[in-house]
Amino acid sequence: SINALMVAMVDHAAHEIWSVPLTPPSTDEQWTQLEYHAIQLAGSGTLTSLGGTGPSDAGWAQQPAWGRFAKEMTDAAVKALEAARARNVSGLSSIGDTLVATCEGCHKEFKPDLPTEGLVHMPHYQH
Repeated sequence: SINALMVAMVDHAAHEIWSVPLTPPSTDEQWTQLEYHAIQLAGSGTLTSLGGTGPSDAGWAQQPAWGRFAKEMTDAAVKALEAARARNVSGLSSIGDTLVATCEGCHKEFKPDLPTEGLVHMPHYQH
């Protein structure tokens, strides 16, 4: 089954960060929205470390690797927030690469049958 936390919060916020190199924010409002997505992603890492909302997450949260991946996501999100506040597009690109590696690593270890991309995405909301 689809994990609501991952789809509604992590996937959506991460995509906003990943899109920066292709379409950098150009207004103060867009930069502020990017900051909000980074904050959302950082909070999601904490929720994920507690067990998330997926049917197996509570058990997985007891495993050290799960906590490590959640912390890596949180740390990258905090760096994304700092980069957004500095309006650092190249920094956000590098942080986005770190997020991809973290997401793919976690999926490979815990959810190999659920792709990290191409299955479900939240719609792109107008801000």
